[in-house]
Amino acid sequence: MYRCWSDDPSERPTADELYDLFYDVKRKLYNIIVDDEVMRQLKIADENQKNTSKSQKQELLELFSYSNLNLLLKSNESTTSSVNTHNIDEETEIQSKQKNDIQL
Repeated sequence: MYRCWSDDPSERPTADELYDLFYDVKRKLYNIIVDDEVMRQLKIADENQKNTSKSQKQELLELFSYSNLNLLLKSNESTTSSVNTHNIDEETEIQSKQKNDIQL
């Protein structure tokens, strides 16, 4: 830039030199902007990947927990059914004994 203000015209840059200089500055700025944009997009993609991974892990955990809960409920239903059947059988047996005792 200082060369442009030189008192000696021969020390001033030519139009071609200025064009090349501005072109280089523009290219470097564009590369920085592009690099920034690429980095921004990579950062977004990385965050999306992390969120997706967390989401998939959470879904898997919920599915596993839900499956375990279903198994526990089915097991509980089976146990309750077995206990109820056992109670009914005992009650029937007691009633039968009472009838037999009355008949004797």
